[in-house]
Amino acid sequence: MYKNKKRSIWLLSSVFTSNSLLITSCASTEAKSEFSEQDKKEIEEKNQQITDLKLQIENIKIKLQNASKQGVNASINDNENEKLKEQIAQLQEQIKILEVQKQNELMKLKNEIDNSANQQRQITKKNEAKINKLNQDKNDLAKKNSDFFQILKNDELYKNFDQVSYSPTLFNDSQSLLSSSKYLLENSFEQEKLKIKEILSPILAQDILINTKSNVTVENYKDKIIKNKSKILLALSYIRKWYDFNIGDFNFRKFILYDNPNLHTENKSILEFLIQIGSKPTVDYEPQNLINFYNDNLKNIIDPNKDFFDFIESKVKDKFQNISVETWFNQQISQFLYQPEIKLFASEKEVISTKTSLWTKLTSDKFKSQFSHLIPTLLTARNQNSGLFVVNTIGAVIFGNQKLYDSLDLGLDRISDNNDLKIKLKKFGDRLEGFFEFYYNLISKNFKDKLFNKLFIFDSLWEGKNSWLSQEKLLDKTKPASYDFFSVIDYWGPSFESNQQNRTLNKSEDVMKLIQPRFLTELGIQNIIKEITNNLKDIIFENHKVRKNVKEQMLDFDFAKYLFDSRFFIGLTSVGPDSEIGKLSYQTINYSNLEDLQKRWKHAMELVYTLENIEADLKLNLTKNSNNSNKTEENKAKLFLKVSTDQNSNNKFSTVEQSEINSITTMEQLVDRDYVSSWGYTPDDNNNSDFDLFTAFYGTADKENGITGTFSMRRISFELLAEFGWEEGIINYLTNKLNKNNDAETIKAIFSAKTYNNLKDFKKAMYKQNKEKQNKLKEVEAKGFTNKYKSEKLNYNTIKKVLSEALEYDLSINITSKNSYNNLKDSYFYVYKRQIFSSYYIATNGFKDSIYKDE
Repeated sequence: MYKNKKRSIWLLSSVFTSNSLLITSCASTEAKSEFSEQDKKEIEEKNQQITDLKLQIENIKIKLQNASKQGVNASINDNENEKLKEQIAQLQEQIKILEVQKQNELMKLKNEIDNSANQQRQITKKNEAKINKLNQDKNDLAKKNSDFFQILKNDELYKNFDQVSYSPTLFNDSQSLLSSSKYLLENSFEQEKLKIKEILSPILAQDILINTKSNVTVENYKDKIIKNKSKILLALSYIRKWYDFNIGDFNFRKFILYDNPNLHTENKSILEFLIQIGSKPTVDYEPQNLINFYNDNLKNIIDPNKDFFDFIESKVKDKFQNISVETWFNQQISQFLYQPEIKLFASEKEVISTKTSLWTKLTSDKFKSQFSHLIPTLLTARNQNSGLFVVNTIGAVIFGNQKLYDSLDLGLDRISDNNDLKIKLKKFGDRLEGFFEFYYNLISKNFKDKLFNKLFIFDSLWEGKNSWLSQEKLLDKTKPASYDFFSVIDYWGPSFESNQQNRTLNKSEDVMKLIQPRFLTELGIQNIIKEITNNLKDIIFENHKVRKNVKEQMLDFDFAKYLFDSRFFIGLTSVGPDSEIGKLSYQTINYSNLEDLQKRWKHAMELVYTLENIEADLKLNLTKNSNNSNKTEENKAKLFLKVSTDQNSNNKFSTVEQSEINSITTMEQLVDRDYVSSWGYTPDDNNNSDFDLFTAFYGTADKENGITGTFSMRRISFELLAEFGWEEGIINYLTNKLNKNNDAETIKAIFSAKTYNNLKDFKKAMYKQNKEKQNKLKEVEAKGFTNKYKSEKLNYNTIKKVLSEALEYDLSINITSKNSYNNLKDSYFYVYKRQIFSSYYIATNGFKDSIYKDE
C-alpha cells in the first residue's frame, strides 16, 4: 500500500491547485439561447472543464478508498504511518473545501449569467426602440424627400424662369445693360432657358439629402430658387459657354454640375454654389477674365491643388496614355488650326514641336496673363464653317478670319470657301514657318530659344473700302469667328493701341495687330515679314545695337524683303511668288549652321559676280556694226549710271556722259568710278524699298566719313556675308560690335586679316577670282526658258551667247533703263539672268554645291 505515495500526493496537489482556475472558468448552459455564438462557445468550454474536474475528484476518492481498505503498511514505522494518515486527512479536507468552492463558483456564475441575460434583454428592448425610431424617421424622410421631388418635378416652379431675359434681368446693373453682348453668353443662355427643367432638376436633386438633414423646408427651398432664378440662369449659362468640352469621355460641364464629388462633401448645397457663381461682379464674367474666374470661384470645388491648365493636363494624362496635352489641344481645334511641318533636323524636331506648340505659347509666362483665356475660347468656339483660322509656327501664331477674305473686291486674293482656305493656309503658313526656321539656323546657339514663341499676330479686320470691323461689329452672333474669338481679345481696346500704319504693338512689342495688310495675300505677308524682321533685330544681331547713322529703313526692309524673303528679287528663301525663275521663292533651305549659310551664299554670289563679269564685257565692247546696228557705242552711256552717297547718307544716281564711258574698258574702272547698271535704277530713284541683286552694282559709293547709302549698304552686306559669314560679315558691318564710328573704320577692322585695303579693292578681287574660274562653270540644264533656249545646256559660253542675244533684243526695242517694273520685266537680258540663276540654284541643291567643276 502506498508504494507510489509521492506520485499520489503530487496528483492530489495538482488537482487541488488547479481547481480554482478550472472552477472560475466553468459556466452553465442555462439561457444560452439568449447569448451570442461567442458566449455559447465560452459556456460550453467551462462546462467541459467542470466535468473534467468532477472526474478527477472521483478518481481521487476511489484511490483513497482503495488505500483505506488495504490498511497501513506494517513495514513502515509508526511515525511515517501517522504522517501519511495526516496527509490523507488533509487531502480529504481539501476535497471537501474544493467541493464547497465549486458549488459557490457555480452559483456565482449562474447569477452572472442571469444578470447578463437580463442586460441582454434590456439592450434588445432599446435596440427595438431605436429601430422603431429609425423606421419612423425613414418614413418621415421619405415623405420629406417626396415633397422635394415633387417640387423639382413641378412645371410651375420652372415657369418662373420665363420671366428672366438675357438683358436686362440677367445683367441688371446699368453698365452691363449697355454691353451685355460682350459676355458672349446669349447663345448658352437661350439653350439653358429653353430646357431649364430638364437641365436644372437633376442638378438640384443632388441637394435633397442635404436638405432633409437640415432645417431647410420645402417652401424655403422653393422660394430660394424663385428668388435667385436670374443668378441660377447666369451660372448655368456661364458654365455651358466656357466648360462644355470633352477630354475623352470626360465632359467638363457635366463634371462641374452633375458628377463633382467635392460638391457632395461637407453638406455643400449645389443650389448655393449656383447662386454664388451667378452673384459675381459683372466684370468677372468678361471673357478676358476666364482664368481668373476659374481660380477664384471654381478651382476649390474642382481640384484645389491644380489651376485650370494643370487640371486639363492631368485629365488628358488620365484619359490618354500616349497623348500629350499639346497634341490633344491641337486635335480639339483641328478645324481651325494649321500647323506647318517643322523641317528642322530630326534630332531637334520633336523637342522644338513641344516647345513651340500653341498650348505652350498660350500658357507661357510671357503671354499667359494676356492670352491664356484663348484656350477655353478655342475649345468652345463654333467650328462648322466659322471662318476662324490659326497658323502656329515656331516663332509666331497668327489668328484670322476667312470670312473677311470672301469678297469680290479682293480679286485673286479672294478666299470663298474652306478648300480655298486650306490651300492658302498651307501656302503662306509654310512660308512663314520657313522664314523662322531660316533664322533659327542662322543665329547662334545662345539665341535660338529666344526665337521660339516670340509673337502673337492678329490678322486684319479690314472689310474693304476703308471699312474695319468695330468692336460692336465683332459682337455679331451670326459671324462665328468674329463673335466667338476676335471679340474676346479686345481688338480695338487700349492694349492694342495703334502706333503704326500697318500694325499695333503692346508694350512688349510682341503682339501685332494688322490694320490693312492681310496675312493670306502676297502683299500682306511681305509686310508681316518686314515687321517680324524688325521685331527680331535684337535676336538676329545678338543684342548688338545697330551702328550709329545706319538707316532704319534699310534694316527694316533689307533682310526681310531682299536677302532672305524677296518677292520678285534674288533671295535664298522667299515669302513671295517668282514664277519667272521656276518658283524659286517657294523653296525652303534647311541651313545646318552658320558655316553652311555662308557657303551657300558664297556660291550664289560667285554666280552673281560671274554674270556681272559677262554683262560688263558685253556692254563695254559694243562697237559699230552694220549687221547689228543696235550694238553701237552710242548706247553704252544709256546702259550705265553712276552711284554716289550724299551728306545725308542717301544714294544718288546720275547719268553717264558718252565721252566718259568711252574711256572705260575694264571691270576695275567700273568699280573705281562707282558704276551700276541702268537696268535697275534711274537718276531720280530714291525708292529705298527696291533693291535687286540681278541688276549689276559694280561700285561701292562708300564714304571715308559717315555711312554709305541704303542701296550700296545692302549690296555690301550681301558681299560681306558671302566672304566672311553672318557674324564676321553682317553683324560686324551693321552693328556696333566693333565699336567703330564710320564705314571706313568698320571695313578696315573687318579686312584686318585680309590684303584688301578698302571696299573697292575687295570688290575687284571678287570679280577677278570668278573671272579666272569662268571656264570651269558647271554645265546645267536650263530652267524657265522658252522657245529656242528651252533645251539648252548652260555653261560659260552658252550663257554669254544667250545674254548677248538678249542685249541685242533689248537695244532693238530701246529698253535701257528702269522706267517701271513692267519695263524691267520686258528686258530679256534681265529676265534671262534670273532664269540662269534659277537653273544653277536648282542644279546645285540651293547652292549647297559649288557652281564650278571640281569644287
